[in-house]
Amino acid sequence: MQLYRDKEIDIELSLPDKYNKQDKKKALSKFYRDKINPDDDNDHDFVFLEKQLHKFLKRAVLRFISKDYSNVVLLVGAGASVVTNENGNINSNYGKTMQDISWNIFNQLYGTNNLEEYLDEKDAKIFLPKDQQEKFEKVNFDDESTWFSFPLEEYISNLNLYIQDAEMETVKSFV
Repeated sequence: MQLYRDKEIDIELSLPDKYNKQDKKKALSKFYRDKINPDDDNDHDFVFLEKQLHKFLKRAVLRFISKDYSNVVLLVGAGASVVTNENGNINSNYGKTMQDISWNIFNQLYGTNNLEEYLDEKDAKIFLPKDQQEKFEKVNFDDESTWFSFPLEEYISNLNLYIQDAEMETVKSFV
């Protein structure tokens, strides 16, 4: 997760979900010493370090957005509008992650809500990367917790290539 970037300061802070609070505190401590106050060797608590990070980012963002820009492009992806609580749990009322979006798509196409039954699950997996196909076989569409994260963009690209190939074959058969 890239939090901030500009010409003078290069900051990137990524804390995977598997990090426990102690690991997060170490990362925040390192960030605090590297970017905020290199002279402070005190052992600060987690809340203090988190507040310092938020203050730092707030100042950096305000400094960034207060400039006069003539051409601004802002690219955000799935998850940019996701809101979490203090425990890191996602509030389902705000935004969707790529995993949520892919669950909804696949559940509509192949799950129990699929009234049309356009495609069989076996057909769906051929468009997945090889390393993801086995995971797809273990999905229970009645239980979202069995869903796995995979590159949805790659899946859509593979579908598009398949459609283009099918269209080319159709054109060839009429020529």
